[in-house]
Amino acid sequence: MLCIKFIAAIFILNLGFLDALNNKKFPPDFIFGCATAAFQIEGAWNEDGKTPSIWDTKNHKIPSIIEDNSTADVSCDSYHKYKEDVALLKELGVSHYRFSISWPRILPNGKVAMVLNTNWYEPETDKTDDIIAAETKLQFVGGFFGHPLYHGDWPPIMKSRIGLRSKLEGYAKSRLPEFTQEEIKYIKGTNDFFAFNSYTTSIIRAIDEPEIGDPTPEKDVGVYEYQRDDWDSSGSTWLKVVPWGMRKLLNWFKQEYFNPEILITENGYSDFTGQLNDPNRTHYITDYLSAVKDAIDYDGVNVIGYNVWSIIDTFEWNAGYTAKFGLVNVDMNDPNRTRTKKDSFYYYQKVCQTHCIVDQCID
Repeated sequence: MLCIKFIAAIFILNLGFLDALNNKKFPPDFIFGCATAAFQIEGAWNEDGKTPSIWDTKNHKIPSIIEDNSTADVSCDSYHKYKEDVALLKELGVSHYRFSISWPRILPNGKVAMVLNTNWYEPETDKTDDIIAAETKLQFVGGFFGHPLYHGDWPPIMKSRIGLRSKLEGYAKSRLPEFTQEEIKYIKGTNDFFAFNSYTTSIIRAIDEPEIGDPTPEKDVGVYEYQRDDWDSSGSTWLKVVPWGMRKLLNWFKQEYFNPEILITENGYSDFTGQLNDPNRTHYITDYLSAVKDAIDYDGVNVIGYNVWSIIDTFEWNAGYTAKFGLVNVDMNDPNRTRTKKDSFYYYQKVCQTHCIVDQCID
C-alpha cells in the first residue's frame, strides 16, 4: 500500500451473526417486490421508433461476446407480453415492481447514465492492512457514487490514492477531477433514498503497491480480490452464496450515509437449467432475506424493501440465456416464449403474502 497519511474511521463489524434463520415477521410496511430491466426482457429491439442501444449495437456487431451467441432481439418478448407478466406479478402478490425504461425507446437520440452494483468486500484477515484494503475497495465501488451524494465529494482514500499515483505517473494534476463548490452544493443531499443491487461477497487481501505505468482502475484500488472455494456456487461463476455479506454491507451503508432509507433493487440466484424445482434459489432468497431482517432487527438498519432478480428468466448480458435467474421459467426456444412458474415463485408468493420467510413467524 502507498504510504498515505489520512484520517479514517474504520468500522469493524462485530455483530454476533446468528446461524439460525430469523423467525420473526417482517414489519407490515416492509415491501416485497420483483425486478427486471428493459433490455433484458422486452425484445422488440427495433419496433415503434426505438433506436439501437449500446447493447443492441454491441450484441449485433460482436455476437461472440455472448456465451451462447444469442441476442436480446426477442428475449422474453415482454414488450408484447407485458399483460401476462403483470398478471404473474399480481398472482405472486408483490407490493411493487421495479422495472427500467428503455431510453432509446423513450428518447431515441438521448443519453444514458450508469447504474452501480455493490457487493460486500471482506478483509482476508483482521490485520490492519487487510482491513484498510477492504475499506478501500468499498469506497472505490460503493463510495464512488454514494460519497458525493451524501458528503459532497469523492471518498478521501480515492482522492489520496489517485492523486499520488497521478503525480508519480507524471500528470500535472490528479486524474480524478475536483468538484467545484457549485457542483458540491448541487449534488450533496440529492438522494431521496439509497438503492443498490447486490448478489455476493468477495475477500480482499492487501498487496504491494502496483507498479506505476499506464493507469487502470485495478491499480488505483491496489488490492487482491477473490472468492472462497468452499462458498456455495450458483449458475454464474461470479455469484457465490454469502448471505452474511448482505448484512455487513447494509451496516456499512448505514454508517457511511447517515442511516438512509435503503431499498435493495436487485438480489437473486442463477442456475444453468431453469428447472422448475429450484430449491437452491429458494434457499438463497430465504438466507439473504434473513440477513436483511437481522440487519433491521439487531442493527437498526433502515431497510424499506427488497426486490428479487428476477420475476422471469432474462437475457443475462454476456451470459446470454445460459444463466437463469427467474422465479418463472421462459422457454426461449418457443416462439411464444411460454412462461412456467418455478417452485421459488410459490415460495416468494407466500413471503409477499405473510411477510415471513419461514413457516411460522412471530410479530
